[in-house]
Amino acid sequence: MKPVLMIHDFKPEFFDLPLHEYTLTFDDGLYSQYYYWDDIKTINTDKIFFITTGILHFGERYLQEAHFPSAPDAHKSFFKEKVSDNYMTLKEIEEISDGAEIGGHGHYHLDLRSTSSLLNVRNAIVDDTTTMMNLFKEYFGISPTSFCFPYNYEHWAYKGLLKSLFGFERFYGGERIKIEDLM
Repeated sequence: MKPVLMIHDFKPEFFDLPLHEYTLTFDDGLYSQYYYWDDIKTINTDKIFFITTGILHFGERYLQEAHFPSAPDAHKSFFKEKVSDNYMTLKEIEEISDGAEIGGHGHYHLDLRSTSSLLNVRNAIVDDTTTMMNLFKEYFGISPTSFCFPYNYEHWAYKGLLKSLFGFERFYGGERIKIEDLM
């Protein structure tokens, strides 16, 4: 089994790395990942794109230059100002699904790190995952079986709920190697 890389905003200098030696995982559905898809898809390795269904771009895709905000900046733009331009469209995700696995990354990109009530954690996970799974079915006709924990935080109840209620089989989080650590 290959070591697993965690990739958020994709940069052209990553192509100088031996990417074929790793399983490539892409978080959040950032547009920079799609922008380089033609080259990424030629890399002979497994690729999983973890899509957050609540931050998809539903507008028109205008020609965008190869200058992309960092993942934290893209998140700030979306969660504070509802700017989704830095994320993939449904059509772009459909295109990458022909060459890569599409996995779940939640709907709301939940941050459960400060939620202390077990009931609140359970309800948030179930609501978030139900919404995500319904949208995967509606938009793509799929039920993903791989899941990446938002913020790489795995609350002890998370994996069990995702397995038993939604059928997830493979889980990814903080054990992945940050691609920037290879630079």
